[in-house]
Amino acid sequence: MKILVLAGVCALISFSVSLSLQSAEYLEEDFGERIIGGYEATQGMFKYQTAIFIEDRSNGSMVGFCNGALVSPDYVLTLAHCIPDDLTGLQITVWFGALNISATTESGREINSVDFLFIHPEFDRASLANDIAVLHLQERVAPAPFVSPIRMAPPADVNETYQGETLRTCGWGARMDLGVLTEFSDILQFADNVGENITVCENYYATTPEFIIDETKICLSTTGARGPCKVSAVLNDQKTNREEFENNRISAFKKTYSLQAR
Repeated sequence: MKILVLAGVCALISFSVSLSLQSAEYLEEDFGERIIGGYEATQGMFKYQTAIFIEDRSNGSMVGFCNGALVSPDYVLTLAHCIPDDLTGLQITVWFGALNISATTESGREINSVDFLFIHPEFDRASLANDIAVLHLQERVAPAPFVSPIRMAPPADVNETYQGETLRTCGWGARMDLGVLTEFSDILQFADNVGENITVCENYYATTPEFIIDETKICLSTTGARGPCKVSAVLNDQKTNREEFENNRISAFKKTYSLQAR
């Protein structure tokens, strides 16, 4: 699993990445309002996209929010740093098929709960190394008009740098108004960026040695101030449209947390 690193805008932010192979059918269309150089999505455009809410069981107050990707009917991939160290009294809810997360109801939206999760055994909160978590869903997710697992990159692409390729990020993140970051968007956003040589990000983050930039990362150009900011994002490759799926390797995750008895 690779980690997304941005060279430019939103410094010191890194993102957990799922790589899918998706057609570029939207690349040439006009999407209206631009959000940090990107656009508002339409419902069902990213069927694997999930919104993850971490809440206090006692009063329902929001503790955290993150994006994620449905990787199988039972599992969602997200960021380890989104998960609090202490899950006592907390519940994690996942929304599927959502577009507007501020809407009380939304046609096509499905909601599920997390009963346990896996944290990468070598995750480091300070450096964000191995920033990967897998959430197990209480109920299996059935395919629906706006819900479907992500198409994962095949094992042969594990060392792919994606330099020069158009890569698309999507998620609910901070918006930009006249060059100033404002509130988080209620509407799902996406942006297209070009893959850079990893040395570009190594140079950009040279003054922040706590962040490890290596071959497990993917470096993106943020020319034009495009890209995700202040929230996790899902990354997909726009070059091809393959149908193969890579099995999610849950066995790689040794640290397990149960939410059922909390």
